[in-house]
Amino acid sequence: LIYLTIQGVLVYDLNRGGLVFSEAEEDFLVSGEEIDVDAFLQYNAVDTVQSTEPSYIHEQLNHHILYDILSYLPDEASVLLPQVCKSWRDEVGTKSPQLWKMLLNRHNWPFGADLKNEHDLDAYRDTFISHYVAVRDIRAIARASSLLCGESIYTNADDKSGLEYAMQRYKSTKGAPVFNDEEHYPAKVKVWSESVYDEKVGARALAAYSHDNSLRLFEVVPRNNTPGTKCRQIACVKAIPPSVSQRGAGTYCLDCMALDEDVVACLFSCEPQLPSAPHTFVLSIISRDDLACAGNEGLIDDDSLREFDIRAMILDFLLCGADEVDHLQTALHEYLSLGDGDTSHIGVEVSPSLVSCGRGYFLFLAFIDIPAGSDTDSGSDDDGSLANPSRLFGHRAFLLSIKKGRIVKSIHIHYPHPFTANFYFHASNPVQNLFSTDNASSVRKLCTNVVVKSADSTEDWSNFSIQISKNGAVDVQMKAVLEGRQIHPISTIFPMPVIVTPNCIISSAEYACLVFMYDNEDGKSLSTDIHRIEVGESSTEICDMFDIREEYVVVILGTRQGPNDNEDAVAGEWFGLDADQTSKREAVVFHISSRQELFRCSFPYTTPTLFHIDCIGDTVAANVAKLGFVIAGGNAREVARNVFDGEGDTNQTPTKTPKAKKKRLASLASGRKKDGFARGMSMRG
Repeated sequence: LIYLTIQGVLVYDLNRGGLVFSEAEEDFLVSGEEIDVDAFLQYNAVDTVQSTEPSYIHEQLNHHILYDILSYLPDEASVLLPQVCKSWRDEVGTKSPQLWKMLLNRHNWPFGADLKNEHDLDAYRDTFISHYVAVRDIRAIARASSLLCGESIYTNADDKSGLEYAMQRYKSTKGAPVFNDEEHYPAKVKVWSESVYDEKVGARALAAYSHDNSLRLFEVVPRNNTPGTKCRQIACVKAIPPSVSQRGAGTYCLDCMALDEDVVACLFSCEPQLPSAPHTFVLSIISRDDLACAGNEGLIDDDSLREFDIRAMILDFLLCGADEVDHLQTALHEYLSLGDGDTSHIGVEVSPSLVSCGRGYFLFLAFIDIPAGSDTDSGSDDDGSLANPSRLFGHRAFLLSIKKGRIVKSIHIHYPHPFTANFYFHASNPVQNLFSTDNASSVRKLCTNVVVKSADSTEDWSNFSIQISKNGAVDVQMKAVLEGRQIHPISTIFPMPVIVTPNCIISSAEYACLVFMYDNEDGKSLSTDIHRIEVGESSTEICDMFDIREEYVVVILGTRQGPNDNEDAVAGEWFGLDADQTSKREAVVFHISSRQELFRCSFPYTTPTLFHIDCIGDTVAANVAKLGFVIAGGNAREVARNVFDGEGDTNQTPTKTPKAKKKRLASLASGRKKDGFARGMSMRG
């Protein structure tokens, strides 16, 4: 730093010893008092300025001056300046009352619902950092996705590959997933955290691919030849048990994957070879340690894969394991008593959704169809209508305990129609909540907020909470049954995106509208208030949504404009893309508690079903269609920072050890007599 001027006043000159402003100038900068011209000229005369030895003069800059400096600098400077010295850390961190307010107001970011004390500097600072990190991570994912898709949304100067994010291109990486260009293969992504309810995570992520039934573990590692980081696949295993794949009953497909603190669960469905044969559903369980140590060769013992026959477990639970008897169990007992115990005609269909509730518990959704009496041919006609009106069916959510090896709980789902494949779970990550007991003590439970809905959003929604104690006790609390038409007045064919957090439900609606529904203060029920905000114009649609640390929701907006569309209809503000592009996407970040927009940026065009993202703690992972895998966030940046600092850098300059070793070996061999081959003799001597 050579010169520093603030509002036209020279305050720092390295050649003149450091600080050079007078008391009158300081009063002018701090409080706006006018400066006496005569005193100003007398102080700035060269012969009157007393030069001092250069020292740590920057430490004398108080928080008023630092605040003014930061108001002209980008947001990153608020993190860099406190790292210069201890005094700046104290000034910026504790003595600048308006700094974090200024940074929030500059972006028009919300202060947060929990911020009640205006003088709480730590609360303002934490709020700004939380907003900034969410925006930074989405910007990194957008840049990486743009680079993978080959779209020129960002310039080369904005390419932060290896610094802000690490990625892997599938086509240019050996052992990466290989896709068929003509088909769509959605992938599920989960951040590899130490537990599903803990934010202690590293720069790892797990992806499940349905086209080859594989689980692949990715990690951020240093690059080989250039500075920075890359995303590397460190493990790949086939999740389907060998005993299942050797049956030859049909083709198995990996429908869903869930990650627990100890195991990875995969839900498989099998298409039978015969049309009359029932579908088979298998839950495969693999230890996280075994998966991480398997390597890319998939070396894993058959005993390490456990399998559960979902259909058999459901029937066993309905027959003898349920706590409460309902009409399905009664009908099942009556049917088996008349049919000599034959269960082959009982229909069981499992939805392609799987939720991890922590501590070895997994939740899945099933449809049970019990024929009437002993008429095994009863059921649906070819046109889909019910042939026998006395046939009974119902939807249930089942909670499976891996440690106990059985279903321990069932939840009735109100849905008046037969099973449809578009019937899904939407759930939050388990969180630790404190509950009071009857004896005035408190106990901690893992709580998972769950929403069940069909593809037709006008049907009723079910909202309940799964509560698991440390001793394994399970409680189910019904929070609300929502009328779908209050949220979506218009019937839909395709499922609308839904995000569930521990205390909020966010759903997309028609005409680019977001719907927010919050829990009541007691957390035991859902409020009847429905908040709607518009996120786009009539020509805009919500393509996808995902949450960031369950505090922010990211909405992927899309629109299609013909070549003759009037550009004034969007005022050039929404997408900012070239006029010749017909497919447009934009990512918009909203703060959930305040429902306020934080940031929006261009987003590359991808099929929504092929883009999947997950975020836990300070790690964000995304699978971008069939193109590549991306890991961003603070943990990925920490790996890159260690590389540039020399920690864990594999690209170190070679030392002189190999050359010294060669000299030592040559000196030892100098006194030896060379053999015939060393003298150039042939085999014949």
